Amino acid sequence: MKAKKLLALAVAGVLTLGMTACNGGGDAGSDGGAGDVTYTLNDIGLPVVSEPITLTVMGSKHPIQGEWSEMSLWKWLSEQTNITFEFNTPPADGYGEKKNLALASDDLPDLFFGGGLSTSDEMRYGMDQGLLVALDTLLEYAPNIQKMFEENPDWQKSISMTDGHFYSLPQDLVGFGLYRYSWINQQWLDNLGLKMPETIDDLYNVLKQFKTGDPNQNGQNDEIPLSFTNEMYDTLRSTLLGAFGHLSGSFEAIDDDIVFAPTTDEYKEYVKFMHKLWSEGLIDQESFSQTSQQQNAKGVAGKLGMFAYISDYVVVGTDIYKQYKVLNPLTSEYNSEKLSYQSFELMTGAGAITHVNKYPEITMRLLDWFYSETGALCLINGVEGQDWERTEDGGLTFFVPDGMNKEEYRGGKITPDCGTTCPRYTKHAEEVIKGGAYEQNAPLEANTHNQVMETIAPYAKVPIPNLVFTEEEQDSITTKSTDISTYITQTEAQFIVGDLDIDTEWDNYVATLERMGVNDLRDIYQTAYDRYQAE
Repeated sequence: MKAKKLLALAVAGVLTLGMTACNGGGDAGSDGGAGDVTYTLNDIGLPVVSEPITLTVMGSKHPIQGEWSEMSLWKWLSEQTNITFEFNTPPADGYGEKKNLALASDDLPDLFFGGGLSTSDEMRYGMDQGLLVALDTLLEYAPNIQKMFEENPDWQKSISMTDGHFYSLPQDLVGFGLYRYSWINQQWLDNLGLKMPETIDDLYNVLKQFKTGDPNQNGQNDEIPLSFTNEMYDTLRSTLLGAFGHLSGSFEAIDDDIVFAPTTDEYKEYVKFMHKLWSEGLIDQESFSQTSQQQNAKGVAGKLGMFAYISDYVVVGTDIYKQYKVLNPLTSEYNSEKLSYQSFELMTGAGAITHVNKYPEITMRLLDWFYSETGALCLINGVEGQDWERTEDGGLTFFVPDGMNKEEYRGGKITPDCGTTCPRYTKHAEEVIKGGAYEQNAPLEANTHNQVMETIAPYAKVPIPNLVFTEEEQDSITTKSTDISTYITQTEAQFIVGDLDIDTEWDNYVATLERMGVNDLRDIYQTAYDRYQAE
């Protein structure tokens, strides 16, 4: 089915709206004083609305992405929906500050798309101040979202605030996107006659051999046993923490007790292990400062033994990606059970409508389209018939210019869904994405998916459910968590690189966290978790 044929899905009926803006902002059918305009909103499909409108959009722009206004998805959507989009897309590394400033000053877009809204944002600016629209009040304009909630009964509850409303839309995670994992160079293992590591001690010995054994067989000492970036350190940490009995550097539910992992003895042993790797030159000494582009250049050059990323080929390129395998979940003297990290199924805060939006019903209909199979496929892949097409075996194939990396092309030219968490429902489209001859139609993704589902998924656990906090609890979390997180990040890096001695300074580190209120936060999480269990 070609892109233009999507219109065949469109009009099952129309609904003429006499719309008013939120908070009494006036008639949504009024077009800037040009006279009253009646907008006809289509029930499903495209176009969304009969008369042209303009929406301002704010979202987080990942480094891999080109300008959103030049992406084929947005150009095509503008033509098909009768909606013109005006974008404000701050870079991801500074987006949070720009978003917070926009919310605090009420200088808002009509729509947050890839908005990165936190639970605190939703409580403060949605539940308390009304700057974000309660989207459950617009569900009559969102049949696809309603169907998603019907298929997943706990999801609406999990994204709702304590007032019963939800103020942002989620993205669901499916397949390998649910997990965290690292890649290790199987070719190097084979060249050195080594087995895939099963324990944390095995990994240490492998990395030592990677450093000294010339595994890339070029006669030079240019191998980097383990490399990471700040962006992916959390993923690497989750990969290795399982060997020490933890899954993440935060709160976890263990036997119904909430534990703050970064203060435990087992976590200390993990940090000591990382310092050991660093002090022996087994970790790339640029890891805490390098960009992803700098690391990827090392990967393409064939210098990396191990790294963490969602897809191997993005880091090492398509010529040598088959050398890499997903690292097994490891065990150690501290934990004999294989553990791997699984995310909660929903990533919240992806899309939201603000109170300045004159067309909330129309905007909800637009957002709802991304929760249809066709909308999800287009958000992920771009324009059907132009960027991708369906295949006779029930799958799809993606068009990439010769010599270009798919992800770089997808993010640079096609869609913000590459690197930015966008509102969509993928579960019902997964069979199409993977349908038919998945390995032939999407060999790079199939390689990752098959390995992760075989190696990681059987041992995966969610560290803690998606908890809902009261306003008072959330205020306390907001007040304390940022400083605590910053302190842990900085101190952990200092322990690893040796600027602080972990044996002499660990007790002081834990005492500092206690003074900062980490035990109060643990009690809050325990109370919220107990409520969750009782529901």
